[in-house]
Amino acid sequence: MAKSINLDCIKREISTKGRLKKLREQDMVPGIIYGKGVSPMPLAFRRADLNRVLRTKGGLYRLNISGEKPAMALLREVQRKPMTGEIVHVDFMQVKMTEKITAPVPVVVVGEEELVKQGAILQAGVKEVEVECLPGDLPDSLQLDVSGRSVGETVLVEDLQHPDGVRILTDPNAVALVITHPARGAQETDETAEATGGEVEGGGATPGE
Repeated sequence: MAKSINLDCIKREISTKGRLKKLREQDMVPGIIYGKGVSPMPLAFRRADLNRVLRTKGGLYRLNISGEKPAMALLREVQRKPMTGEIVHVDFMQVKMTEKITAPVPVVVVGEEELVKQGAILQAGVKEVEVECLPGDLPDSLQLDVSGRSVGETVLVEDLQHPDGVRILTDPNAVALVITHPARGAQETDETAEATGGEVEGGGATPGE
């Protein structure tokens, strides 16, 4: 069962320039929750709370809306100021715990210690995959175990470990990781860049923001 992240918020009126300015002065961030069969509801969050919970890659959120019933939701979009990264708006999609959802889940590489000792370079491919499952089964991440792998191997999405009840929708033949030798890494980078999308040196691939 996935652990949900608690996040307090309040219902707000539709924003005008004056109301948005007042929210900012109170160090609050506007947001919205929407979903199948429910009316969109404008919300406001404490900036400190958002900064805290968004430090980690969250999956399922429990929105504790003042004066309303709590809502289970997925974070769909975070809008930030380009220069400072300050959060200016967040979108959540309400879900029903009995209905399957699709959501992106980060890929985490484990078991790379022996490869690192050999000086191998791990060229990361997909950093997240799309999955289908019930909200309560949504994993925080999926592990890509490379223990026992050798230099020169290409690891695919189909090699990802996933729990029962979770179906991976991403192409199983998509490249998840390429393990190269340092002497060949530079030569192979151009050939694999388009397929893998980047390089991680001296350790495991970590999910992007």
